[in-house]
Amino acid sequence: MVHAGFETRRIGTAHTVGEVLREARLQRAYRIEDVAGRILARKETLLALERDQFEKLPPQVYTLGILRKYADFLHIDPEAVIELYKRDAGILKRLKKDPAPRILPTPSKRQRLYITPSALKYTFIILAVIAGALYIFLQVSSFSKPPLLTLSQPSADIETSESDQIVLGTTNPSANVTINGQSVVVDEQGNFEENLVLQNVDNVIEVTATNKLGKVTQVIRHVVVHTPTVTAANSDKPINITIAVQQDATWVQVAADGQNVFTGTMLPGSSRNFTASDNITISSGRANHVTLSFNGVLVGTLGPRDEIIRDVRFDRTYQPPAS
Repeated sequence: MVHAGFETRRIGTAHTVGEVLREARLQRAYRIEDVAGRILARKETLLALERDQFEKLPPQVYTLGILRKYADFLHIDPEAVIELYKRDAGILKRLKKDPAPRILPTPSKRQRLYITPSALKYTFIILAVIAGALYIFLQVSSFSKPPLLTLSQPSADIETSESDQIVLGTTNPSANVTINGQSVVVDEQGNFEENLVLQNVDNVIEVTATNKLGKVTQVIRHVVVHTPTVTAANSDKPINITIAVQQDATWVQVAADGQNVFTGTMLPGSSRNFTASDNITISSGRANHVTLSFNGVLVGTLGPRDEIIRDVRFDRTYQPPAS
């Protein structure tokens, strides 16, 4: 049995660019030091991005480059992340400016209306109170009813010969989305995408959106897969690992020879083969739900407990346990 573990963290709903990056990193179980080393960026710069501390960032041309590499590494849309950063940075910049223009009275033969700084102050206060009350009313109204949830893929119950299925959908940006109990990342526009590995039967895909008040919307799709179970592939490569999930949907990430080849959720009863010339590295959100076979020999589960485990490496020197 191969195992490694670290403390799990619950991902909350993201609103700012920093929250989006931090949520995606924690979802994939990366430490900030690991990311800094992989994308060749300073740890302090990545922390400043995740904390929305824009004043601590380098010039914008460098910041945008780091953002793009960070988003690519976390498998989220870099253009959406950059637009979100520009929005947040622009709001901060406007807040630092002095928005108090001087308004001079206009001469008139009739009764003159003078706009004083005191009148402007109270006008702005009243407008701010009205805007705040309207915002709270709209937020409470939106949370008091179940969140929007639509699936564009699969749009209906289907039959297919492919065991991989992309789930695409839209919900409220503040909603928490799970697929068969496994959390997925929702972007600023409320879009989400997850790659599923299905078993060779009638698969039930349950997509659930939950808002901050606990209101729930659920969409269910049935996907029937008709394909023979693959037991081996690419026998010319010396490393062949079969990953199988026996219970509960489980997030899995696999890198072969240093390149990410799979990131997604495997449903109970599904399996997937991976091959490499030098090494295979596996991470999972539920270690004891993942069973491995190395070159046809059963290894056991990835870890002993229901916990996040990351970067478990198998190379040419690995020897499966004796049966």
